[in-house]
Amino acid sequence: MGRCYEWEYAECANGTLSCTPCEGLVTLRQGGWTLRTYTRCPVGQYRSPCNPSCVFPTAGNVRGQCVECTNAKTLHAVYTSSGDPHDENNCEWTCADGYNKTEVDGREQCVSNSAAALRRLEVEEVDDGSLFRESSGRFMPVYTRK
Repeated sequence: MGRCYEWEYAECANGTLSCTPCEGLVTLRQGGWTLRTYTRCPVGQYRSPCNPSCVFPTAGNVRGQCVECTNAKTLHAVYTSSGDPHDENNCEWTCADGYNKTEVDGREQCVSNSAAALRRLEVEEVDDGSLFRESSGRFMPVYTRK
């Protein structure tokens, strides 16, 4: 069987190859030249590959559709761009309000502001039974046992 151009996806039926332009394709012609490019996907999505080879329908997404980014491997992530380059699962992201991007076990994750603050604090019990929390080199009372 033949192949389609790289900007087309192939469909095979009864041994016949048909080629259809990929989704999001923009074709511009000027001065004898043809430029083919793709529209950008919405924020939080990237353009899936467009497969020019004959594949079966069960092979998955082969038409160049916009699909959800999954490169932020943490809860509370908010995507701020589409894939960059357009056909890679590489969307920029930040953390939702109330969360900070923090490296945990060698991976960036969104940690709640209060949890991040508590991780930076040390709690110490002193002789009178009071608990103190160290913050910026000072000890502040947390509570006192009676």
